[in-house]
Amino acid sequence: MQMDERREKVKKFVAGFGAALAATAAAPEANATIIPLTPNPSGLATSNNTLVDLGIGGPHPFDFWQTNASTGKTLRGVSYSATNLNIAGFAQAQFSQLITSGIGFAQNLYISTAASGTATYAFKTNAAQLGWIRMNLGGTDGAITYLAAAFNDTPGGTIGAGQLAVPEPISAALLGLGLLALGARRHRNRDRS
Repeated sequence: MQMDERREKVKKFVAGFGAALAATAAAPEANATIIPLTPNPSGLATSNNTLVDLGIGGPHPFDFWQTNASTGKTLRGVSYSATNLNIAGFAQAQFSQLITSGIGFAQNLYISTAASGTATYAFKTNAAQLGWIRMNLGGTDGAITYLAAAFNDTPGGTIGAGQLAVPEPISAALLGLGLLALGARRHRNRDRS
């Protein structure tokens, strides 16, 4: 009797997991648009203050100040009124981390002079849109290279660091159903043993 109860619990868990995964596809976030950005310039040699444009046009494009100097590698937000789309602040992020408005964004983010390798940073616009920028930091006295960037155009909408598109709802639903079927198949095969 205990084995049957355990099987039922596992079946309910697998069914619940598949349903929850499918339900995430119908979340309002699916209406968001993830927009890839193209940093200009594409890299930064030693410089005290360079304005980096992330490629969105208009009267107030997405831009920020970048320093790559002996004092450190700094990301600086551009603070204007709350109605334009400039970068307000930055936070360090792990690749694939979910970026939410709850992250502590700072207008000036200081990075070590010797920082090297690839790093990802979250950003928040003055219109509360969230995004990320990935860069190679170049080490001491090395050039910074911008690798990729994107943002969620829905104010307050989340984005995964490194995410370049919103998953299609049908894809997530099919994935959930596939996991459900896989779980059911595994338990049917156990029952036969």
